[in-house]
Amino acid sequence: MATGNGIKVEGGDARKTFDAKAWQHILDEIPTLVGPIALRKAIGATLAELNGLKADGVLVPRTNVATIKSPWRIADGQALLEELEAYAQPVAPEEPGWETIQRVHKRLDLPVGEIIAAIRTGSLRLGQHPDVFGYHGLVVKISEVAAFKAKVAPKRKPSISQGEVTAAAFARSAGIRGKGQFLALIEGGYTPAMLVLNPTTRRREWRMSRDDIAAFEASYTTPSMLSAETAAHLNTIRAVLQNEGIQPFRPNGLDVGPVYLRNAVEPVVALLKSQGGK
Repeated sequence: MATGNGIKVEGGDARKTFDAKAWQHILDEIPTLVGPIALRKAIGATLAELNGLKADGVLVPRTNVATIKSPWRIADGQALLEELEAYAQPVAPEEPGWETIQRVHKRLDLPVGEIIAAIRTGSLRLGQHPDVFGYHGLVVKISEVAAFKAKVAPKRKPSISQGEVTAAAFARSAGIRGKGQFLALIEGGYTPAMLVLNPTTRRREWRMSRDDIAAFEASYTTPSMLSAETAAHLNTIRAVLQNEGIQPFRPNGLDVGPVYLRNAVEPVVALLKSQGGK
């Protein structure tokens, strides 16, 4: 129910009012969200394939609230499909040794996200069955994936080592809040991290060593990191970046959050330091 410039949400005896203008972008998006069946149809994916993409953060729903039945944006799925199809070469259906990404994931116990990251970096070839629509028609060579797994296996640690942090925790500390944004940077091969098995949860997770963090900081920065570095207020930093026309890093149009190339913001750092962080 509208109340002036806000919207009142009623549920039982609880009433909450929020600023509709501030959240207009979310309100505008709600009618465009779809359920898993519609998304699967739009990108040609099976239920198992969609679940695999979701589990590894390759496709991220707009909300994880269980009661919301339509959490997906078709545009996100189509963008992923278009990106992958750009890497793919035609493979005849009768050519042996090729399987879908999901089947190879199950066969070789290699995460879907890691397979796709390898495709993005050129470490694995991607094929496409011309007679199959969408994601289900994308295939990888089993032997190539097995060789890739054998090559990277020594780098994938079985447990957590001291001095490492989860990629999610590092992202939060750097001011990257969007779920999946920093993982997209990692899985796209743009910054290093290690896929490890959490001994407590028994789930794979991306973690970063001191060297991984140092590598990120050498190539990238964020407004929060710049604030810590220059003592300038976040709003000041954002205003200066905007005034200088410096745009966030968007590799191939991928939204990885408020991440900027380090060399692009060096003039801003010098300016802020000269102003004494004001």
